[in-house]
Amino acid sequence: MKITVSEYCYDNSNKVFYELYMVNNECVLGRLKLNDSHSKCKVMGMKGMLLEIMNIDVKYVRKGIGGKLIKAGEKMMKKRGMDYSLLYCLKDSWMEKWYIRLGYKYYMEHDEKNNWYYKMLK
Repeated sequence: MKITVSEYCYDNSNKVFYELYMVNNECVLGRLKLNDSHSKCKVMGMKGMLLEIMNIDVKYVRKGIGGKLIKAGEKMMKKRGMDYSLLYCLKDSWMEKWYIRLGYKYYMEHDEKNNWYYKMLK
């Protein structure tokens, strides 16, 4: 399996997005979209990037693809000078527990249903 990265600007808004794809024999197994617009918003003097969307083909769920995509995304963020990774997810969900296992820490409430999480990039 191979991870490929593409970079693009969306809607002429100066927002830069990166997409990472996990590919096996020309078939996309999973996708992770990163939003660079948060890199200009410094929290405590640090730069971060938002993990915006992750999709895994239902046939490949629970096979480690999501974790590999997250790890590759974090590595790419670090190369681009980011200090932390940021995301939000549904409160009290399996995703929340999964992100915590991956090292993400609670940051603050996003809204009634979601919380923000962050991870410092070493």
